[in-house]
Parts: sequence; C-alpha cells; structure tokens
Amino acid sequence: MVTLHTDDPEGCVSALLRFPDSVRCGFHEGLDRATDESTLCLVDEAVNAGPPRLNDLYSVVLVNEDIASFLVDLYSGDRIGTGESADHPAIVPTLGPTILLMRYTGPCETILARLEQRFGATRGDFDYGIEHGGRDDTLLSLTELPLNERLSESDLAPTLLLVPRSGARVFQTLRREALIYITENLSSHEWYELRVNIFDSSERYDLHYRRLLTVLSGLELGMVLGERWTEDNALTLMSVIAFQVRLFTLSEPAFVKEMLVGLEYDDDGNRLADMDLYYRNRKVTWAAARSGRPQGGKRRVLEWLTAKSHGQEEKNRSRSDKVSEGIRCRRRLLEKLPESAREELLRLDRELTTGN
Repeated sequence: MVTLHTDDPEGCVSALLRFPDSVRCGFHEGLDRATDESTLCLVDEAVNAGPPRLNDLYSVVLVNEDIASFLVDLYSGDRIGTGESADHPAIVPTLGPTILLMRYTGPCETILARLEQRFGATRGDFDYGIEHGGRDDTLLSLTELPLNERLSESDLAPTLLLVPRSGARVFQTLRREALIYITENLSSHEWYELRVNIFDSSERYDLHYRRLLTVLSGLELGMVLGERWTEDNALTLMSVIAFQVRLFTLSEPAFVKEMLVGLEYDDDGNRLADMDLYYRNRKVTWAAARSGRPQGGKRRVLEWLTAKSHGQEEKNRSRSDKVSEGIRCRRRLLEKLPESAREELLRLDRELTTGN
C-alpha cells in the first residue's frame, strides 16, 4: 500500500489507470481485491507527505503489480505517457504500515491481549492503522481461516494491532514465537495428535498419500509427523495392511474425519479408499463426528467420538446413506479447498480412476 501525494490528482489517477488491469475502487473494496502481487494506491490531494485521511482521499486505485515493480515503472515512464518527466504530474509517494496476517485458534481476545503486551501495540481498525501508522510500523491482523487463500476484510478479526516496529522485525518475531502464542491460546494447551490409516484394495497408496497431503496443505490442517506401514484389525480375526500417517493439528477430530470421508468418495459416490481416523488409539466414528461436538474437555470429546453406540449406529446405516453422506462431504471438501489445491486433488483423482 502506498499513498501518492500530488497537486494534480486527476492526472495521477489517469497515470495509474494506464497500468494493465488497474481499477479505480473504494479503500475497503481494494483491500478485499488486493493480493500479494498488487499495490493499493491512495491518491491524496494534499502535497504534504503526512499520513492519509481516508475520508479526504481523492481516489483509490488498485494496480496489479507488486510495489517495487510499480514504483520503478511509475517513475521510469515505461508504462505511463511518453516517459518525459514534464508530462508527469508531481507525485510524492509515502509508504504506509506493513500489513501482516496471523492465523489463530481459541479466544480472539486472549491472543490479542498477549500480542498487544508483547509488542506494545495499539488497538484499532484498518482505518485507524492506515491513518496513524507509517512505513516503520506494522498493522497485525488476525484470522481463523487458512492463510493460503484470498481473504476479505470480513474474514479478519474486527480489532487489529498497530505495532511500532517494522514489518520485517515483527515477522521474524512471530516466526519464532507464533506456535507458543497459538498453543497458549488453546483451552487445554494441547494439539491433537491423530493417525490416519489408509486402505486401498488397488494398492494405489502413493496417490492416496498425495491426495491426503494436498488436503492437509490446502486447508492448513497441521503437520505430518511421519508415515509407516502398519497392520489394522479391520475385521474380526483378520488383520490387513494399511498405510499410516501421523499428524499434529489444531482442528477438531470431527472436522478432520469429515474431510477424510470426502476423500473416500468421488463425485458419483464411488468408493476410492478407506481412511480411518484414530485419536488417542481409539477409532473416530463418522456417526459421532457428524452429530456435533459435545460439551466438555478433551476427555469428554474422546469418549463421545469413540463411543460403542456410535460404532453400532455406523454399522446399521444403509449403503445408500453412507454414499450420500460421502458425496456431501466431498462437495464440502472441494468447496473449502483453495483453487490450486482443488485442481491438484481433481487431477490426482483422475489419475487414480483413469491412470492418466
């Protein structure tokens, strides 16, 4: 984000709109549409180089170039006018605060207070941060959603932190300490350690492993701790070979189970594989997972997810019910995945079913 101070605001806007795919928009609309490879330009009639007042801005233009390339092109004349300085409006650029997004889980107020104390930050919203922050400040925003997909302003916590430190320093600190803050903010101060056992009669375990990793990465579900071959007593008095993946996650086992059910079926309801989930050495049943999280701590959740009554309920369900549930879970999985991960999963599914 950059503020362009100029005594010829309309000429400045015209110059910006000559950049390919640039668009004139409102400030908050620009925030929603901006990406890592675009620059939000705030055009200010005031010639002084102080922080902008959003209500007094002449215009906002979103340019689809990263800020370094944009500033070089703006002043080199490669993309505006003839490149002769006399044809350019007088423009003085000033950089605003660096915007950092941090994913969190648990109570938002708790982690806000922790970060506020850690960095000596001031609370506010986006408008406050832009109007009071400078190039040596950081605007830290929190979200519960994965960071590998485009987020809009409505996806962020309403309260932001204006940190009196550069973006590079704040990023370095958070890279070292983020897991501490996240773990402290959990109600039980524990992550979930889960095991996924994959069964496939066609023995395409390589593809199923890549499908699983695509979902884990796309949804930022956690960290893979390891994988191995194991035996599983799928049937009474009979053990079968399964490929096991161990992972650490902040997500509830019920949600992970739902995503695994989505991986078990294709769009037509054909069974692609079995993916059983284990939490604390107990199998998590889909009947329990789809019935909602009970009140109480992790011990109560464990008892609920692995209750024998749910296992019996699962056995009593008809095949058509299981297939319809599988299709529903697959649709929800595809909806939640970012576009790149969704395309990769569909490509792997085609390779699994057609060999191409």
